[in-house]
Amino acid sequence: MLNKIMGNITFKKLIFYWVIMVILFNLLNDFTIRSSFLNCLIFASIGIFLLFYPVCTFEMKQKYGIEKSKKYIRIIAVVEIILFYN
Repeated sequence: MLNKIMGNITFKKLIFYWVIMVILFNLLNDFTIRSSFLNCLIFASIGIFLLFYPVCTFEMKQKYGIEKSKKYIRIIAVVEIILFYN
């Protein structure tokens, strides 16, 4: 279902849009709420998204296969979430 909504998203597009959104939301948080939990949530949002919708690079798909590369992306996402919440 998410494939229909998102379309064909690439890893580079995802990272580009995430960086733009993090900058905007972080500025909004810094000037209004100043919540440290919200700041952690903003930075961990890429890991949360990749946990549920793993977007793999073309090189990973070629080297490891689709299913194995999705597992690697999910492992990296969990590690990223843990690092940003600590």
